[in-house]
Amino acid sequence: MTRAWIGFDRFDYNHEYFETETEAKKWAEDTLAEYRGDAMDGWPEDLEVGYAKVVAVSVEKELADRKNFTAEEWAEEGYDSSFDKYVNYEMTETTATLALHDTIAERDKRIAYLENEVKQFNEVLAEANELSKEKTWPQA
Repeated sequence: MTRAWIGFDRFDYNHEYFETETEAKKWAEDTLAEYRGDAMDGWPEDLEVGYAKVVAVSVEKELADRKNFTAEEWAEEGYDSSFDKYVNYEMTETTATLALHDTIAERDKRIAYLENEVKQFNEVLAEANELSKEKTWPQA
């Protein structure tokens, strides 16, 4: 699963990941509908249900694996002998976000190309206007 979208319910501390915006929106709307069905005595004051695009997620990054060290080296590095590996987590953009950046870059290239085309067209148009001022056109 790409985890490109998330539906969240902060009131019940619940969330789910989805591949598409449509799925996430439906989940949020269905969750809100459940609260609506139970709202005979009023809505919870801190109700917050929604959906959003996931831009980045935490991923595990291996720092050290005990099998790559001798016992002495492991101890010298200050690693606890009861652990086989040490890891850390870092934020990484999602595949969907990276694809979006690529799409935006392509769009920006296309815009630059079209702006150049418009500039060239305007130069030709200005030149044609100047030439038309020099000509005498027959009166109708």
